Formats: sequence, C-alpha cells, structure tokens
Amino acid sequence: MTSSCHAQRVLRTLLLGSLGLLFIELLQPVEAPAQSCTLDPLGGEVCLPEEEPKDPDDDDIDDDDDR
Repeated sequence: MTSSCHAQRVLRTLLLGSLGLLFIELLQPVEAPAQSCTLDPLGGEVCLPEEEPKDPDDDDIDDDDDR
C-alpha cells in the first residue's frame, strides 16, 4: 500500500515538473527578423519585417486566370 502511494506521489511530481518545464519553454521569446519598428497607441514597440515589393513578372501568372 505504501509503494502505490509513493508511486503516485512520484508520478504527480514528474507531471508537475514536466508541465513547469513546458511552461518555461513557452514563455521564452522567439527570434524573428524585424526591420521596421513603430510605437503602438499604448506605448509599446511593434516591430515587423519589411514587405518586399511585388515583381512585375508575377503579374504574368495572374493573366492566365482570365482564360
């Protein structure tokens, strides 16, 4: 009886420990390429990658849809 109580306690500790590690991993910031930053209305900084302009050659693909 004491071994099953001890086993449950060990499993519960392992579960809580693994959930804690997962939570810490999810809180770490992710690196992303940001080239332009602006201030949002609440005073925070928002950084977004710059959009690349479309090539005029890409329009040739859209012309095929008219057929």
